[in-house]
Amino acid sequence: MNIILPAASPTIAHFSLVAASSLSCFPQLRLFSTVFPPKSNLLSSSLSSPLRRFPPSMSWLGKLGWLGFGNRAGLSSVDTSSAAIAQGLDDDVPAPGQQYAQFGAGCFWGVELAFQRVPGVTNTEVGYSQGLAHNPTYEDVCTGTTNHAEVVRVQYDPNSCRYEDLLDLFWARHDPTTLNRQGNDVGTQYRSGIYYYTPEQEKAAKESLDRHQTTLGRKIVTEILPAKKFYRAEEYHQQYLEKGGRFVVPCVLRDIKLPELLQNVPSSMSWTSWLGKLRFGFGNRAGTSSMDASSSEIAYEPDNDEPAAGQQLAQFGAGCFWGVELAFQRVPGVTKTEVGYSQGKFHNPTYKDVCTGKTGHSEIVRLEYDPNQCRYEDLLDVFWARHDPTTLNRQGNDVGTQYRSGIYYYSPEQEKAARETLEKQQNILGRKVVTEILPAKKFYRAEDYHQQYLEKGGRLGSKQSASKGCTDPIRCYG
Repeated sequence: MNIILPAASPTIAHFSLVAASSLSCFPQLRLFSTVFPPKSNLLSSSLSSPLRRFPPSMSWLGKLGWLGFGNRAGLSSVDTSSAAIAQGLDDDVPAPGQQYAQFGAGCFWGVELAFQRVPGVTNTEVGYSQGLAHNPTYEDVCTGTTNHAEVVRVQYDPNSCRYEDLLDLFWARHDPTTLNRQGNDVGTQYRSGIYYYTPEQEKAAKESLDRHQTTLGRKIVTEILPAKKFYRAEEYHQQYLEKGGRFVVPCVLRDIKLPELLQNVPSSMSWTSWLGKLRFGFGNRAGTSSMDASSSEIAYEPDNDEPAAGQQLAQFGAGCFWGVELAFQRVPGVTKTEVGYSQGKFHNPTYKDVCTGKTGHSEIVRLEYDPNQCRYEDLLDVFWARHDPTTLNRQGNDVGTQYRSGIYYYSPEQEKAARETLEKQQNILGRKVVTEILPAKKFYRAEDYHQQYLEKGGRLGSKQSASKGCTDPIRCYG
């Protein structure tokens, strides 16, 4: 069995060595100094002349969010003196009888697929626009220095599809109130924008923005600008999800079957936890749990663990527990944090069990804090600021009941404070807060590799500070 992992730079090579040590159970693991897009034809292709097949490393690693690249500040290789060309109008011509429309709404993969499905849309392309550099690559855009947005350019038949229909889909597809961000994708390239080709499109766009602003409680930050020069993205980005997306495991597997690979995963690292939590496209797929439902009485018991002398416990669910834990680690007065599973109906669940979606557990951070140094209300402030409490069973790209928003109290005082802050947040937000407030139930500590995951380096091997008072941005997956 041969497994080839990417190692295209000193940083990536470091990860590959870490991966090799972590996966030493694979007897024929070997490193390969290149990086490649997740295209299914690579799985059976020859390995001869591989460097000609693969795009720059940041493209694949960045867009897959696999190693934490994709929005890391750096130096662009593009000559910014070409700004005059890049700022020119999009002068490409659509097919006869067709019209163009251009939208930016976060990562262009999902946005493109949404528009592909619209009757009357005859062609879609993803690319880069509104930037300052001519002919940028995905790697250039990811540096954050070119100012391009990831956009979808749509060709449509106005006799079969109204521009207003496209606008309706645009608004429904993303959150237009988050500046330079959609879910876990953060950066100016993910900004919300409508880029018009005609005065009629401009008028319709501005009118629709005004209508949506009246229905939302937060300010819409969508920019409405003339469509500028469109730079078509690399071929592997085009119709990415239709072609299979990242469900094609991003490594070359020769002469092996996936179950054969999974048999070699250590017992301490179930395959859904390893592949799922590292965003290989698994992790929240419905499946069969190995848990015995008769154990629900134990799982529903109150959390009777005792904190250290003089300390108190608090429990929160706010999406993937990695980033939430690091946020609480940084709070002065918090003396200990653990991530785990609670509020479910099965005793002793594993991450694999929780990922089936059938156990009812939530990903939880349980923390100990010194009430003389940190008020419970301070913890609640971090909780509300850390996530979106209006999205049901979802935070960004993480979807499933285990990612639900919840405050789990240990005392009547905590319950009272939680409900009061929820009411305050509801008055601030224009959408219904879906956070559940329930008694803290039995806490099942997650597998060791989940504990303090980002502080230990995450999937990039780049440690993030857990120092008290640290305000560095948290990279959710490392």
